[in-house]
Amino acid sequence: MNAPTLEVIQGGRSSSLLPIPGTKRPCLRLLTDADLSQLPDPRWLIDPIIEQGSLTVLYGPPGVGKSFLALDWTLSVQTGKPWLGRSVAPGSTLYIAAEGATGLKKRVKVWKDVRNGSAAVGTVFLPEAVQLMKPADLSSLIQCVKGHQPTGWNLIVVDTLSRCFVGGVENAPEDMGRFVDACARVQRETGAAVLIIHHCTKKGLDLRGSSVLAGAADTILFAKKNGNTITVTCKKQKNAEEFKPIKVSLTAAGDSCIVAPCDSEKEGRSVCKPHLRPTLSALEESGDKGLSWTEWLKASGKPEQTFGKHLNQLGEDDYIELQNGIYRVTEKGRAALL
Repeated sequence: MNAPTLEVIQGGRSSSLLPIPGTKRPCLRLLTDADLSQLPDPRWLIDPIIEQGSLTVLYGPPGVGKSFLALDWTLSVQTGKPWLGRSVAPGSTLYIAAEGATGLKKRVKVWKDVRNGSAAVGTVFLPEAVQLMKPADLSSLIQCVKGHQPTGWNLIVVDTLSRCFVGGVENAPEDMGRFVDACARVQRETGAAVLIIHHCTKKGLDLRGSSVLAGAADTILFAKKNGNTITVTCKKQKNAEEFKPIKVSLTAAGDSCIVAPCDSEKEGRSVCKPHLRPTLSALEESGDKGLSWTEWLKASGKPEQTFGKHLNQLGEDDYIELQNGIYRVTEKGRAALL
């Protein structure tokens, strides 16, 4: 293969590598120190968490709320609304829901009701996995998103890596390298920051798979959960100082939950599951008097079979107590309704 030739632009301020005519080798761009000084400074998409145009990885054990966080960030960017007091640059967003979009329906509705006056936000969702290591699938994705939004994107979420990595071996550097290259192409052709949702190792601390991903990422975030408190710790921030851990609360709202500021007095407090709240609230309204099984069933308005299941779950969570045939809400139960 012929090597590219080097052409130096007069003045010494910039130069480029140009391929020999007839070859398909792409142009390589060389920069002088003067060129570097003219490059734009890094800008935040969500300050100081996600940088514009970056590759960010959010990982943690299953069930800690990673998707809730990612969705909250996505909708905040789409609307330009500050994220829990932190500045946000507004822009177009795409959420690849590789695990399916059924659960997102309620989450998005609750977010709009609480944060956006029930108005539409405009985020685009892809409710299926895209195998990013397959060139045809990758090209199809890029063609689709560029056709939908020719002016570019600001944030694209891949939830999760494993669902978009079918056929690959996470511990294999070659496979993970191909995945990283695919993400880089998405970044390059759309202008978007790419946020990857991933899992941790069995020990629950390290990013799962080959270190190629960690090496390529601009930002690495680790999420863990205690009660309903989610702590986001910055493990890597390539172009800035690693921020201090951020604690947020996963709070019940409507038929789902929403990310909210963490009140230190409520940290670690459990939250009553949305489908159980009406049943527990019916008992709580009786105060210290409490209700018998029959009275509570009537007050709840639930079918007997459903009520029985709710009662069992509330008992397992220690939200209720039974004394002399009368049910009452415990202190833990009252706190769970706040």
